[in-house]
Amino acid sequence: MAQLSNRDGTTTNIRIRALIIYLSIQALIHLTDIYESMITKLTHMLSYHQILDAFIALSTVSMFTGSSVGALVVSILSILLDGITLFLFFQATTKCVNIYQSQTCYSTLPWDIGITVLLGFVLVLDILQTMDLNKQRAYISKQIPEKTDIRIKSRRIRLLHLWSWPFSLGILISEAILDDHSITFKTVSSPLYAPIVLTPILIMTSTMTKPPVTQIIGLFFTFLCTCCDVLAYYFAFVHESFDVTKSTYLIYKQWCLCTLLVLDAFLMNNRWTLVWENTESNRMAMAAVNMAKWQVERFRNPVKTEKKNG
Repeated sequence: MAQLSNRDGTTTNIRIRALIIYLSIQALIHLTDIYESMITKLTHMLSYHQILDAFIALSTVSMFTGSSVGALVVSILSILLDGITLFLFFQATTKCVNIYQSQTCYSTLPWDIGITVLLGFVLVLDILQTMDLNKQRAYISKQIPEKTDIRIKSRRIRLLHLWSWPFSLGILISEAILDDHSITFKTVSSPLYAPIVLTPILIMTSTMTKPPVTQIIGLFFTFLCTCCDVLAYYFAFVHESFDVTKSTYLIYKQWCLCTLLVLDAFLMNNRWTLVWENTESNRMAMAAVNMAKWQVERFRNPVKTEKKNG
């Protein structure tokens, strides 16, 4: 239990630190839009930082050895990116003081120093993030009891459902308010109604391991929600023409649906793994599969019975 508590604490620290790093980088980029100097021309490299932060945050959801190792490599890339950018920032600042010594350079020097210090703070967080990711990789590689593993996956599934529900609800509300300013047949017939109704039920039952059929039903309902999200994306952006220059609402809707599809992929992976690793649920699922195979075989090759004359 102590190991499990340490693992949860490390995962929480990684998520919080990823959020702080993301917000710090975004603040740094927006600050450099206010003025112009040699430093502001170097911040375009930091725009890729959000992709690295997103990958690290998602790795705490999958919690597999491969994703943990990948997040560790991405964190090292973040250190290299921030370290190289910080070195260039420092070089530009020292050139301003020692070489150029112009009034324009001195006028932006306080801003340059502040941004350099902020990036140094982010670099320290990157180093701490790498250390925690290495700890997380060590925790994941260790074998834990089946009941403990099931409890961890159940809590992770509940967290993923909690993350996905606001996106579905937000899309439906914005579709009614921002799209047509009225409730239309297109809004009422949205496939997102099923996830909005089923997700609260899945949240409440995600940590229930008894009876075993609960996890099998949860897997089926999660698959149904995934199909609804795929249909919603198909009808919105594949079946109909989509031009990103026409509507900000459509860009927001596409971003929300893409996020939902990513969460659905993690949910299906965790749901299937939970059913497969749970001995009772696995036995029940395999029995249902064998029964279905027998019914299909019986339909294809019916057995003729002869009535005996008494």
